[in-house]
Amino acid sequence: MTAPLHGIVVADLTRVLSGPWCTRILADLGARVIKIEEPGFGDATRGFGKLLKKGDAQDKSTRSAYFAQPNTGKESIALSLKNEKDRLLFESILEKADVLVENFRPGVMKRLGYDWDTIHKKYPHLIMCSISGFGQTGPLAKRPAVDTIIQSMSGIVEQTGDPNDKTGIKVGPSVSDIMAGVYAANGVQAALLKRFRSGISSYVDISMLDCSLATACEPIGQFFATGIESPRMRNQNMTVAPFDIYQCAPDSEGKPTSICIAGGSKKFFQKLCEELRLEWVLKDKRFLKNASRMQYSKELRYILESALTRKPANEWCEVLN
Repeated sequence: MTAPLHGIVVADLTRVLSGPWCTRILADLGARVIKIEEPGFGDATRGFGKLLKKGDAQDKSTRSAYFAQPNTGKESIALSLKNEKDRLLFESILEKADVLVENFRPGVMKRLGYDWDTIHKKYPHLIMCSISGFGQTGPLAKRPAVDTIIQSMSGIVEQTGDPNDKTGIKVGPSVSDIMAGVYAANGVQAALLKRFRSGISSYVDISMLDCSLATACEPIGQFFATGIESPRMRNQNMTVAPFDIYQCAPDSEGKPTSICIAGGSKKFFQKLCEELRLEWVLKDKRFLKNASRMQYSKELRYILESALTRKPANEWCEVLN
């Protein structure tokens, strides 16, 4: 079967995570991605964390697991865009490419002579996508940005963690980087579709902050609809119960186990209670509807967890799945 983006060529000027994740998605969909790296050391993430073993004695490259994950399936070439010969080679790639993706800080591409106005004039067929912390325009455009900063500014940190703690905590994976890459890949595909239909290429401007605000849509939507700020709820859901991580019995080696249960629908809640031998709960008016289960979520948690401690999590998973 032919991949959806088979035949599409992407010039990849990205590094670290948000941009490489975008081009990784495009590569997964069948595009030929040519990653342009700085001569000498390449993408800085090649040296992040634990390094992978060399393929053979001739393999001189450095690859960390951090680098390999978002850059698999790509070709790579080392070019300095400040060197005239390398610029000519880069421009020969642009002539054949359908898409150029970059995630430098706003202004860098203009200084290099490859801003959208210049690119569009010289390569009218070429789609360009820029990923930055705050977009290419506006009062925050020139600020540097990393995942943790964007998670904090978007409210993701404030919504994560224990309500009794003074501050929230960042989500473990770099979700602001990843979501920017996902939105960028989606934007590039929309631009390809537009070019296919109209023959006109587009500039895709992706802001990490915009993407993270969209990711935090639940608490933000609740606030604008009701004027009420949603509190941190640990592993619970702000609108559905039961929805949490519950302690179960230890496993055969005596290690503690836990299970995640998300049982918002009437059908699932009924099955859950039946499997836990808690049929009486289905007749308790505190737990008849989701709204009342939310109101008495602490009591419901205690009841469920008391029953779940009869077996380890793996046994409950077999029953409940």
